[in-house]
Amino acid sequence: MIFIPDGDFMDVYLGTINNHFATFAKVEAAFFEELESLIITNAVDLSSITSWPRRADGSMDVPPPDGVTLAFRASHRTTDRLRVRETPSTEAAIVTTLDIGTEVQLLETGNVENIGGVSAPWVRVLCANGFTGWCFSGYLEAIHQADTTEVASVSESVAAAQSVSVEEQGGENNFPVFWLVATGIALLVAGIVVVCIKRKRK
Repeated sequence: MIFIPDGDFMDVYLGTINNHFATFAKVEAAFFEELESLIITNAVDLSSITSWPRRADGSMDVPPPDGVTLAFRASHRTTDRLRVRETPSTEAAIVTTLDIGTEVQLLETGNVENIGGVSAPWVRVLCANGFTGWCFSGYLEAIHQADTTEVASVSESVAAAQSVSVEEQGGENNFPVFWLVATGIALLVAGIVVVCIKRKRK
């Protein structure tokens, strides 16, 4: 198994980086409380959830639903005056323009486009004042990762460099207990499901 931590997420692969098995995410305690409430009472109070799982670059696999007000956590800053649009397109309406050095939090990554000779993805960002919109990430730089020059998902080469195989660890484990417990539970549940399916077919 290969474990690749990425911010609040950890991706698990079987054998090779091309065989994705599962993705786990760390969430705050309020998330579990509201999930339990949803299951038992079919009601949920999203106002109690203030954070959402993020990748290391600040992006989210699934943006939060309406009603979740996220605490602002800057991940990138503008390197030039940058237009923010309603949708990820140069044809979309401009809703505001950010000054050089404005800090934003990356929420979602869209399609890659070449604009002015620069290839980069469109990203949906959150500003400190709570405003959200889409902008071209070719003019954003990561705040906490000095050698990151592009906003992109983890490539195979980076993933391979960060990956840790259980066999390579030689029994030594450097991952937080949380991730190992989560992985163990997922494998156990998968095994139980397989056994139940086989029994039903007999």
